Amino acid sequence: MYKSHFKPLAEFIAEELLKNSRAKIIQSNCNKALKVVEQLQKAIKTTIEKRIDPMIKETQEHQQEARYNLDRSTEKFILNLTNSAFYEIDQFKSDLREKMYVHINKNIEDEECKEIFKNELIQGIETLHEDIKWRFRECEKRFDGEIKEAIKQLEYRIKDSLAMLERISIDRGFNLNFDTDSGIDGTKLAASIGGLGLLGIFNAWNPMGWLALTVGIITGLVGIARSIWSFFSSRYQRSQQRKEVDKNLHQICEKIVQDVKSRLESRKKDIWEKIEKLKANLRPVDNYERLKRQLKEAHEKLGYISNSIHLTISKQGACNE
Repeated sequence: MYKSHFKPLAEFIAEELLKNSRAKIIQSNCNKALKVVEQLQKAIKTTIEKRIDPMIKETQEHQQEARYNLDRSTEKFILNLTNSAFYEIDQFKSDLREKMYVHINKNIEDEECKEIFKNELIQGIETLHEDIKWRFRECEKRFDGEIKEAIKQLEYRIKDSLAMLERISIDRGFNLNFDTDSGIDGTKLAASIGGLGLLGIFNAWNPMGWLALTVGIITGLVGIARSIWSFFSSRYQRSQQRKEVDKNLHQICEKIVQDVKSRLESRKKDIWEKIEKLKANLRPVDNYERLKRQLKEAHEKLGYISNSIHLTISKQGACNE
């Protein structure tokens, strides 16, 4: 062509062939890219529907069960505190009555009976205080164990799904890496659980407080004039002393019971607040929800890329016309 003076024509044909070849390459690449994008979009949609959503539902059930178990353990804990305290009070009452009956059977006078009762009462209340404290600590240990077991069970049940979330592999070699954890903040949980302790019940609770409750009761113990006793047998005297001991013990224990009830009732709110805080930190579902949002955002961005590719193909087609 060059020799035949067709150089301009040859250049024109070469240029057109190059342009067409470039256009075909661009269009081919765009079509391939578009196919990849569409496949990835479809894979993301399938992953959300078939894997993420079912995991969210399952984890919500596990989370709800864990919270239910925490509530149940808390109710049981409060009941155990109450029952253990009342048991020790009944035991204190029974033991003190038995000791006083032994003294009374020795034919002691009313003043001596009163003095012995005071001394036995002081020692008995000190022992009662320590016994209740020990009982409460045992209740606390069991409660702490149940809380940790509930959390452990929740972590165990979501373990498999967490492993899967560490690296979700989508068809055709696409991999999505996500930074996941159990959704359970160990530091916050430790703070919540560790704050329970004895719940401050014994911070301002001492035997002297209970002794103060008995003022005005034991002062009337065996309140029958000494001169009257001479008209009755020692047997009758012992009977009256037992009645007085029983009456005073009943009144004293009633006051201690009311004090225990009042203090435990005042701590219930604090206990439940700590448990609610603990439950609020059990949020494994949040990770799945976050992952779902990330996948949706990726799907949306792929949609923008798809539109851009379609626009490029359209422009390329217009240029070729």
